[in-house]
Parts: sequence; C-alpha cells; structure tokens
Amino acid sequence: MATVIEGIWTLSAPGSYSKDDDLAWRSIRCPDCTSKQAIVLALRYGANTCWAKCVGCGKAIAVNSGVVSPPSRPLRRIEGLPSETEYAWSEVRDCLSVRAATAAVQMARKIILHVAVEKGLPEKDDKGRAPTFAACVEYLETEGFITQQMTPWLNRIREVGNAGAHEIEPVTNEQGLDVARFVEQLLVMVYEMPALMEAGDSIDEPPASPNQTLVI
Repeated sequence: MATVIEGIWTLSAPGSYSKDDDLAWRSIRCPDCTSKQAIVLALRYGANTCWAKCVGCGKAIAVNSGVVSPPSRPLRRIEGLPSETEYAWSEVRDCLSVRAATAAVQMARKIILHVAVEKGLPEKDDKGRAPTFAACVEYLETEGFITQQMTPWLNRIREVGNAGAHEIEPVTNEQGLDVARFVEQLLVMVYEMPALMEAGDSIDEPPASPNQTLVI
C-alpha cells in the first residue's frame, strides 16, 4: 500500500541527496525578503514539488506543481512608516498576493484617508462627521503631498474604489495593482523620503585628513 511519504526524498537522508547536490538548491523568490535562493529540505522526485527554506530569512517555502506558497507580495516595503500605516500597507500587499484586489483597493483608500488626517486634516468637521475621500484628496493636494503628476491617478482610484464598495462587480487584479502603485508613491513622498533625509542629516561628516585644507 502506498504511503503519504512514497516518492519523497529528503536532504541528507540515506539514499536521497546531500547539500552538495544540485537537487538541494533552487531558485525561488522568497515572499518575505529579497532572496531568490532556497535550500530544498525535501522534494517529490520527478515532480515540481518541494519544501524549502529561504537562505536569506530562513522562512519556510512550499512549491506545489510550480506554485510557490506563500505567494510573493507585489511592490515593496516602505521605510519610515508609522506602525499602523505599515500594517495597513502590508495588508494591501497581502491582499494583492492572493488576488483579493477589491479588499486591497478598499484598504488603499483607507490609507489615503489616514494619511490626510495624520498630516493635519481635522478628524471630524464642525458637524462631527469624518472627512470624505474627496476632502482628504483635496487636502493632500493643497498641502503638496500629491504632486501634479500624480493627480490623474486620483480619479482612477475614486472610480475603482467606489465600484468595489457599492457594486458586486469585482475589481481586477490589474486595477488593484494600479491603485496600490499610486499609494506606494504617496507613502514614499510623505514618509520614506523625509525619513531618508533625516537619516542622512544625522550622519556626521568624516573628519578632514591632515593634508586637507578646509575652506570656510
């Protein structure tokens, strides 16, 4: 009777393969870091199925018939984000990685609303109502957080987001990725660039060499 481990080869097990064999290494893009190499801990011989460990971060990776699990997240991590914004941005990427584009777009819109309030827009108006999406966008434009080149994307975000919120028609993964790219650029402008500038300003200038003439 066949067993669940029939045909499974494991690393360094007698009769299987060792870390010096080509079978032990595989080019797999890690979903959690930038590494593209993994060591194969076990594989199903003759099939495109294996269980591996990323050499960069050590996370586990499974490949089933060529499909990597967990899936790679699109776009990238952004430096300098407040913790709550970083969590929300991570959720956008997670949603896109499993093709949950409607959820990704709704979270992306929430990030825009949050950024506007975090950067000074009153959380409620004189009637106690939270700001509308249009008010948040107008504020970010007025304050210079959204550049003129980014403005054409806003209508697309508004249209895609409204469709996802009020209609059953799903948002495509391509639309979700477009919206997320805009939010990525907004977060870079608002948080990452200032954080990088601040980090650069905090680095002391190297001392002048003995033979260097200082011009004051």
